[in-house]
Amino acid sequence: MIPHHHHHLLRGVPLFLILVLLSLSSSPSYGAAPIPGFRPPAVPLVVNDPYLSIWSFADNLTDIQTTLWDGANKNLTGLIRVDNVVYRWMGYDTLTSPQDFPPVQQLSVTVTPTRTIYIFEVGPAAAAADIQLTVTFFTPILPTSHDLMSRPVTYITMSVLSTNTHHVDLYFSASAELAVQSVNESVSWSRQQSPGGLNTMRTGTVAQQYCALAGDAVGINWGYLYVAAPSSDGQMAQCVGPQADVRAAFVKTGTVPNDTKSTSGPVTPSFPVLAVSWGMTVTPGNTVEKTLIIAYDDVYSMNYFGLMMKAYWTQLYPNILALMDKAWSDYPSLLLEATQFDV
Repeated sequence: MIPHHHHHLLRGVPLFLILVLLSLSSSPSYGAAPIPGFRPPAVPLVVNDPYLSIWSFADNLTDIQTTLWDGANKNLTGLIRVDNVVYRWMGYDTLTSPQDFPPVQQLSVTVTPTRTIYIFEVGPAAAAADIQLTVTFFTPILPTSHDLMSRPVTYITMSVLSTNTHHVDLYFSASAELAVQSVNESVSWSRQQSPGGLNTMRTGTVAQQYCALAGDAVGINWGYLYVAAPSSDGQMAQCVGPQADVRAAFVKTGTVPNDTKSTSGPVTPSFPVLAVSWGMTVTPGNTVEKTLIIAYDDVYSMNYFGLMMKAYWTQLYPNILALMDKAWSDYPSLLLEATQFDV
């Protein structure tokens, strides 16, 4: 067990090593291609530190809810709506019957030191499926940079390719569960545009008791979870609200309500989500790609014998919005660097 005042001395490093070991264990030798069909016991999705550490413990991303490393529910949900028919590509919805949102067919999952890549086939049946959806979870914790290893940022990219013309709507949501230890806690939420043009949503507990939890198998209940995407994308809508209401709007219209009516409330029973949707027409042979950022500002990372200390990244950026702006502008170059590193 790691004493609570030392939790974040390990930020980035152990999870990076875990991913490296998982990647190496999938290959007969370093640099070789992954073994066909390999899946680690837990598939990393959003992995930055012991508190922002979301995994899938299933063969398929739609088999169960996403969880913290200790198995506590930390819901990330992904839907795709094709010509008014909705399918699930991530998560297992306990609010509705699984038949309401049939799962896409997962073709493969690949885990590298910095990325987890899922490839899905979307359609009413395998024989009729003509859409390929690729979802990449990318956390650039590269050992060449203390800055990158400290950034609490993961990119999620959804790429859609079709052999026919379709109207496609994409949906992603992150539950307020990611910012609490117990669903009985109350959270507040807000929306804000960053100086660099990212539309951001955030949520965190009302109490904000910094570094008050100790022990094993505990989550975070201080600081703020962020989901962000560029405001320049006219196909995007964002909303913070009760999970069922936001989901119902997407199912009916293909978009989430582009508003936020309240600013706080308990996690249970409504389970507020930070939701993003995009609507687009996909034409044969043309890939449409959408990327968002999920980040966490813990405000204080460590209680070091009574001294409250901030994360290393705060020495480089004035606030989390500035960090996310830099992360967004760095995305193309970081993806190239990480792809080369992963080989």
